[in-house]
Amino acid sequence: MSRLSDDEILAMLAQSKAILDLKVTSPRRILAVAMPECYRRAVEAIVGIGISHVVALTAIDTESGFELQLQLGRGTIVSLKVILPAESPELATVADLLPGASVHEREVHDIMGISFKNSPDQSRLILPDDWPAGVYPLRKSFTPTVPVPAKEVKQ
Repeated sequence: MSRLSDDEILAMLAQSKAILDLKVTSPRRILAVAMPECYRRAVEAIVGIGISHVVALTAIDTESGFELQLQLGRGTIVSLKVILPAESPELATVADLLPGASVHEREVHDIMGISFKNSPDQSRLILPDDWPAGVYPLRKSFTPTVPVPAKEVKQ
């Protein structure tokens, strides 16, 4: 497929009812916004126009919840942003649509605690298996503890 222009991508994605807002943020960079319940349909719309390379999946702990961005593309990058409530950060998986998304979903779950419903692989990726449940190191609420070394016993 020949490379689509930013305007062609905007026009095609504007037809999706799953996407609330679209804008070009800079050349070859498009931001799409969707509600959490429309996330999967928005990804289907993006994949449907031939943009299916997973660049990154990131999440930020904000005052109003979690901002998650899935970045897809080559050449032009489409970032799909959703805001998740802090009390129930959960989305449908897109790993079946984008197999490369599975590892990114596992990472975001490990470090931010965002769950991906029906994910084919929910095993830990970064944190050790014995890491405490419900403790996510990149959340603002995380307080690291530094172990105090035992004092040497002098004989």
